Amino acid sequence: MSKFKFSAILLLIALFVFRIWQTTGCKQFKNFRFDPHAIVIGVEKSVLVDEGVNRNTSRLFHNKISVGTYEILSSFITTFNPSLLLQIIGPVGIIIAIFSLQTLFYQKRFLLSVSLSMIFVSAVLTVFILTPKISLYLLSVSWYVYILLSTPFFLRNKLLFFILIFLSIQTFWYFTFNWQMNGFCNEIFFK
Repeated sequence: MSKFKFSAILLLIALFVFRIWQTTGCKQFKNFRFDPHAIVIGVEKSVLVDEGVNRNTSRLFHNKISVGTYEILSSFITTFNPSLLLQIIGPVGIIIAIFSLQTLFYQKRFLLSVSLSMIFVSAVLTVFILTPKISLYLLSVSWYVYILLSTPFFLRNKLLFFILIFLSIQTFWYFTFNWQMNGFCNEIFFK
């Protein structure tokens, strides 16, 4: 392993460990779980909005299946919210993830596909099963593994390596100044 590749991976690991360390100050994590009560509330709200329509006709179009599908997909898509991802993986992680999607699309690398599927599995677990703290850590680690597997794109030449270093420095500053982590932390110890 070349010293460029080793130093880039070590730098990214240090960034992600720094972010995980920052999350230990969080008292209460935001919940990304699907709430079944949202279906009933959504149906009733949709039926009440329809004015001048027979209640039974309104209930035909605003039913638990359609509202339930919407609420489940809404909860799932929340785990891929760009502002949440920016707070979890930072600017360097977002840019590496975008380039790795392009690499995955054209080169069909097996490890990247497995890692990407792990992100989707962790998102499903986040929405349906796990507690907020465990789900955030599982989601974060799956994104970090995906990004670490994607770094070879930035190690092709020295210019890309220096871009990676520059983005890593910006991510460190972003993590330093974004210590409140509003996207996934409701309350933090140190204020």
